Order: sequence, then C-alpha cells, then structure tokens
Amino acid sequence: MPSLSLRARLARWVLLPMIAILVISAVLVYRTTLRLTTVPYDRGLRDTALILQDRLHVVDGRIELDLPVAAQDILLEGPRDELFYAIRSQEDHFIAGHKGLPSPPYIPAVGHPLYFDAHYLGQRVRVAALEAMVEGREVTLLIAETTHERDAISRETTLTLIIPLTLLMSFVLFWMIYGLAHALKPLDRLRGDIARRSAQDLAPLPTAGVPSEVRPLVEEINALLERLAHAQETQRRFIADAAHQLRTPLASLRAYAELAARVEGDTTLLRHDLDRLRAATERAARLVQQLLGLARTEPGAEAGLRRERVRLDALIRERAPDWLHRADARQQNLEFAVEPGEVIGDPFMLGELMDNLVDNALRHTPAGGDILIRTALIDQAMLFEVEDSGPGIPPAQREAVFERFVRLPGSPEGGSGLGLAIVRGIARLHDARIELHSGPQGRGTRLRVLFPAPPEDSPPIVASQTAC
Repeated sequence: MPSLSLRARLARWVLLPMIAILVISAVLVYRTTLRLTTVPYDRGLRDTALILQDRLHVVDGRIELDLPVAAQDILLEGPRDELFYAIRSQEDHFIAGHKGLPSPPYIPAVGHPLYFDAHYLGQRVRVAALEAMVEGREVTLLIAETTHERDAISRETTLTLIIPLTLLMSFVLFWMIYGLAHALKPLDRLRGDIARRSAQDLAPLPTAGVPSEVRPLVEEINALLERLAHAQETQRRFIADAAHQLRTPLASLRAYAELAARVEGDTTLLRHDLDRLRAATERAARLVQQLLGLARTEPGAEAGLRRERVRLDALIRERAPDWLHRADARQQNLEFAVEPGEVIGDPFMLGELMDNLVDNALRHTPAGGDILIRTALIDQAMLFEVEDSGPGIPPAQREAVFERFVRLPGSPEGGSGLGLAIVRGIARLHDARIELHSGPQGRGTRLRVLFPAPPEDSPPIVASQTAC
C-alpha cells in the first residue's frame, strides 16, 4: 500500500471530522428548529380546539356543533397546511368533522391537551387531543394539521446555518493545506540538497529554516553523517597504513627471493637467505593477521559479534602450548596463575586479545625474563592480566601505545605496532576496561583487562574457541 503524503493525511484527518461535524450539526439544528416551531403550532391547534369546544351544545339530548360551514372554512383554512377535526362523544360516537382521524394513544385528562404525531390521508399530521365537558357530558376533540410549513421552516433554518458553516470549514481546510504546503518548503529544499549530493559528501545538512518538529530528525541525520564520516576516515587511514606497512615486508620478500635465486653452489649463503626469506614471510603473515584482527574491531563490528559464556581458563589452556613453545625458544620463563572464570563475548575475538597481549610480552621481555599470565575475579569483574619483566612503558607514552602502528623507540624488530590497538578494539566491543601499570618494583609492564561479570540468564558456556 503506497504511503500517503502529509497533505493527504491532513486532508483525511481533518476532512472526515469536518463532514461528521456538518452532518451532526445539520441533524441537531433541524431537530432543534422543529422542536421550537412545534410549540407555537401546537398552541394554535389547542386554540382551535377551544373554539370548537365553545361551539358545542346539547340539543334534544344530542351534542351538536353550532358552527356555520363558512366559519368552519375560515377556521380550518391555512396558507400551506390543511387542518382536520373530529368530535367524538365519550362512547366514541362520531359527532362532527372528519372521520378516520387517528385516536390518541391514551385518553388525556379533561382540560389538558395531548399532542402526538400520526398519518392521515397519506400525510404526516400533528394532532391535538382535548377532553372537554359539554353540559355535563364528556367529549373528545381532535384537531390535526399537516406539517408542511413547520418542516419547511426547519429545512430553511438548517440550510441558513449549515451553508455558511460549510463554506467556513472549506476555507479552513483549504487554508490548512495551503499553509502545510508552504511549511513543507524547507523540507523540499532539504530533499533537493540531499539529492544533489555525491556519495562522498558527508557534510552536515543545513538546519536553518527547518521546522522545530523536524529539526530533531535532521540533527539525528547529521549525527549519523558524522559517524559515517568518522568511519570513512578510519577506513581510509586503515587502508593507507596497511598499504604502507605491507610495503616493507613484501619488498623484503622480493629482495631475499632474488638473492636466493642468484646463489650458486654455496649452500650456507642459500640457507642464510632462505632464513631471512622465512622471517620476512612470517612477519608479513603476522602483519596480515593483525590487520584482519584490527578490521574486526572497526565501528559497526558489534553487529557480527557473538555473545556467549566463555571460560577464560579454557581459552588459556588451548593457547598455552604455543605460548610455552615460543617462550622456550626465547629462553623466557612463562608462568600461569589461572582461576576458573567466565565472561560474555566472542570466543574467537577473546582468543585474539589474549594472543596479542602475550605476543607483546614475549617480544619485549629479554632472554631470561619472566612473564606471568593471571586470571581472577575482582570486585564482580573477571580479570585477565599479563605481566612481564621487560623495559616497561614510560607513563607519558602509555596512552599512545594503544594507537595504530605506534612503536616506541627501542622496540624489537618484527613488530607492527598493531597488537595493543587490536586489544583496545576487542575490549571496547566487550565493554571491558584496560589498565596499564608498571610491574613489581616499577620494572616491566602489567596489562590488565577487566571484563564485566556475566548475568545469571546469559547464554550457555563455550569451553573452547570457535574459529571464524
């Protein structure tokens, strides 16, 4: 069903009540006018009945009407309506007048006329019934009159009032529609401004002249455009930084491959070039993996995020063999202090967070150094902590290390400066808080991630990582 315009909706919501008001007003005016005109006409019927009563006499034991025919014609003559009368005795014997006039629904008290509507000779009539005493004998006088004149008066009065009211309502409706069209001109200009824009133009929409009822909508659209512009700029910087960071390892891969191709006979040099080629390949693979992990934490990633109960101790047990292998290769001491605990989140993303924190500690801790991985429940929050005995991070630079591609002076080769940026993005997606402190005695680094405790009605537990 097509959507109605504001003009059509206004016409529908205003026109229908107006029509209803006109109909109700016409009915009320007609009925009120008819009631008001009925009172004097009924009095006229009563007066006619009293005149006839005065002309009734008992002659030779019979009740007779002493009224010449000419006088009857004058009495019953009207400009637009016909009058009829009938006189009956208490025994319902016809005395004079028009036979067949309808009888009253009940016998009224003497001297108190009764008025009722009826039909006579195919016409609607108004009847006045009067009980009277004529020389000790009770008679019923019926005076009936057609209702043409009183109906005409009611119709004319109704039209006199309804026609101006109809014209007034029509003018109001027209003026409202015209005013609405004039009021919607700022929206038409706004629509035209949006239609003329390119897909890359995310500048805020103008709010000057916009009606106050529509201004909140325009402001929300501007807020959305601002978020889109921020996301677009973030994506642009991400692509530029990724291209810049991938250029070096890819160039190294090409150079080492060319050197290896030139080596003839000397397997030692060939092995050396192949080792450097393998290292460059590993660095490129690690960079690509981190770039993909960073892309998963971009704004809008919440829509695809899984929400499950995840046991951190189970995730640590899965990754511990790889971490221990790398620590042994670097001659580092890797220890665990893990307490069972659960959080709500995406198991794959949580695993990426752990890998990046441990990788950061492994890279910055010298041979013979210590690394501690710990989990605990602290103040209704689940803690994941990695502590190392490396050179540490100066307080002035602790906020900067969470930015993309930021590497502090003296950092070991092979890093890309993306690990902690990925950690911050994943923590944000899980409503977690990151804290960066110095290690014991001010040496090394302690990175803590505090996850909110899962509610009681959270999803089932996921004991292991599920790859995306």
